[in-house]
Amino acid sequence: MIQRVTHAFILVTDQDLAREFYVDTLGFTPKTDMVLEQFDGMRWLSVSPPGQDDFELVLDMVRPFQGPENQRQMTELLAAGSMPTVIFGVADCRETYEELRAKGVDFYDPPTEHFYGIDAGFRDPFGNPFRMTQAKAV
Repeated sequence: MIQRVTHAFILVTDQDLAREFYVDTLGFTPKTDMVLEQFDGMRWLSVSPPGQDDFELVLDMVRPFQGPENQRQMTELLAAGSMPTVIFGVADCRETYEELRAKGVDFYDPPTEHFYGIDAGFRDPFGNPFRMTQAKAV
C-alpha cells in the first residue's frame, strides 16, 4: 500500500541556477547533489522545504536524450509556465510574498483570499509555476 510521497521532479534548464534559487532565494535545504554514472552522468540534485526532511524536490534537467525536437518543445513549454504546479504551504502568505518579492521572485498572482485561505502564485527562473497557500484557520 502507498504510504506517502517522497520525491517529486520538476524540470529546469540550469541546475546550478536552480540550486541557487531554491536554496538561497526560497530557503530550501540541499539534500543530494551527485552524478550518477550508471545513468549516463545524470546529476541528481534535490532540495527539501525547511522542516520537511522526508520529501525531496528533484531539480531535473530537460534532457537531450529525449530527442532535439522534444527537448526544444519541453524547454518552450517550461519557459511559458505550462508545466503542472506545486503548492507550498506557508504560515503567512502576505509576509512570505513580501519577503520573496524583495529577493526578486517573479509573482504572477499577489496574495488573494479564497474560501480555502490566502494564496499567491510565482514562477521559478525557468517558468515553473508555483502556488503558496496559507490555509484558512478551522
